[in-house]
Amino acid sequence: MMKALQERTSMYIIDVIPTIKIPKSDIQLLTYFSQASLARGALVMVPLGNQKVNALVVRSAPAHEQKIAIKKSGFQIKGVAKIISEEPVLDETHSVLMKWCAEHYCASLPLFAKTFIPPYLIKRKTPVHLSPMQTAQKTKTSDAGKPILIAKSNRRDDYARAIDVCIRSGKQTLLLVPELALAHFWHTELNTYNPILVTSELTQKKFFDAWIKARDGNASLIIGTRVALFANFRDLGCVIVDDEHNPHFKSWDMAPYYHAKTVAMTLAELSGARCILGSAAPSIESYWRAQEGALTLSEKFNDPRMSTTIVDMRNELLDKNYTSLSYQLKNALERTLVEKKKAILFIARRGSDSFIFCPDCSHIEQCPRCETHLVHHAVPRRALICHQCGYETSPPPACTKCGNVRIRTFGAGTQKVAQDIHKEFPEARVAIVDADTTKTFAEQQAVISQFRNGALDILIGTQTLCTKPDMPVADCVAVISFDNLLYLPDYKMPERLYQIIRSLQSYCADDAQFFLQTHTPDNETIRTVALQRYDTFYAREIAVRKMLKYPPFSRIVKLTIRNSSRAGAEQDADRIAESLRAAFKKAGVSADILGPAPAYIAKIRQHFVQQIIIKAENIDQKTLHAIVMPIAGHAVIDVDPENIL
Repeated sequence: MMKALQERTSMYIIDVIPTIKIPKSDIQLLTYFSQASLARGALVMVPLGNQKVNALVVRSAPAHEQKIAIKKSGFQIKGVAKIISEEPVLDETHSVLMKWCAEHYCASLPLFAKTFIPPYLIKRKTPVHLSPMQTAQKTKTSDAGKPILIAKSNRRDDYARAIDVCIRSGKQTLLLVPELALAHFWHTELNTYNPILVTSELTQKKFFDAWIKARDGNASLIIGTRVALFANFRDLGCVIVDDEHNPHFKSWDMAPYYHAKTVAMTLAELSGARCILGSAAPSIESYWRAQEGALTLSEKFNDPRMSTTIVDMRNELLDKNYTSLSYQLKNALERTLVEKKKAILFIARRGSDSFIFCPDCSHIEQCPRCETHLVHHAVPRRALICHQCGYETSPPPACTKCGNVRIRTFGAGTQKVAQDIHKEFPEARVAIVDADTTKTFAEQQAVISQFRNGALDILIGTQTLCTKPDMPVADCVAVISFDNLLYLPDYKMPERLYQIIRSLQSYCADDAQFFLQTHTPDNETIRTVALQRYDTFYAREIAVRKMLKYPPFSRIVKLTIRNSSRAGAEQDADRIAESLRAAFKKAGVSADILGPAPAYIAKIRQHFVQQIIIKAENIDQKTLHAIVMPIAGHAVIDVDPENIL
């Protein structure tokens, strides 16, 4: 093999990161030879097994300098099939950021390479000619300083000032948002800056075109969701993370499981750019960092001065009111409709009823594929649906366990609330915004537009409603129920409830009424959340987290193990947990390994699910990666998870 290489002129050995998942998690780089010296970040097509894939060049060296390494390799080095781009498709900053992400989130480099490179280039089969990157002109922002936390509702002017500073110095601004609605909102609000929009709704070609504009410096303002992080910037001067508390910044449904806010802050640091976080209800971690001096709190924010009426729904049952609407709320809705004003009703569950229950044997109809109950839907047709796997069946005429025909439905969802509204106020014009009724962003916006234009009186929705910055104000806003969220075994749930209430209160007109219906009015979380005094809420939550060693006082890793066999899942999880305990002990790192235990939903899509929670204090990401990856590489690894359910 060595002789064959020597016979070739100008031969180079290159190391590449493939843009597809490779079986062994410990293999990060593959080696090939090339007849041309390739820059770091160039894109090539290489043979891999029986296919050809595009790969990112990370190292290139003359073959004669690699003689010893070649002899020791023990395998035949193949040649590069084609050069897709001689110019780097990743700038130096993003190359460093990609490696940082793989290490921080205990993931493989190929997985993040696929994330960082535009899909259009990953699938490209013919060469593409990119203009040279203008890296030499990049200069660090001299006054970048510490990240800034802007904790108030109206942040437009603050953002505009930051963008103006960047434009005057010839730099670019990235405005990162968690959801499409916010991307379109800010695109409209800041349209005088001629921003480009970078979101997952773009086609691969349009995304690539936007990527080119950012790379070539033809856009001073880039607005987008998580994917906008991976645009290559000519000279980035400011990174703004809007709605920084929003859990949708975390990629939870598709690997790699990264947090866009954390990555954005790291991007700003690597670029020497200013970093601004904005939120009307900051995350506990961000506010703690501000208190500790790691962030600069721009100004003391004001809590909404609005009275919240807490309605004890237990009294409604005593008064034989079995609907989802309390008498107080019915009266308020009646006044709202008479005065031709608007109302917004929030409930944390979609569907008609929560479940079908047999009073004789206490059986609840379950999904045959998942260990969770089926939710009763009344429209567009009567059905029992699993919200985990989508299984659907007709409601049974009798209990499937004991045959009792007097089965009952319990709980309420968006459809049940709409039914109750129609019974009480037949003339009311009502619409629902949830994952069943408005499946796409366009459908959601169409309903909100009708509501704004006066074609609707009452809007009912789930958490989908809580991130609509263009929502018109209403004179009656109510939480029908979020009791089902209150007792979820997750340390972040009180924070989520606070943020839901804060979002809903932002939709209130000046003299609006705000109702919070609950069966547990004396619950401390309910009382604290209803007050909407952030300092009081923060003091309570940070004390609890410190006592229980939850973030920001530790780092959490959630491992999820799935197996078609219950015993198999348990055995795999036990093995991983034992190995982790031994590895942390050997490394001299203090860590709590919680579990393994069945997940909150212990069976999904015919697979049994076990979870392990790692809670580690004072651990750096390199050590965490070195311990977790070799042991749990085949489990789902979620570092800094948004929940521990």
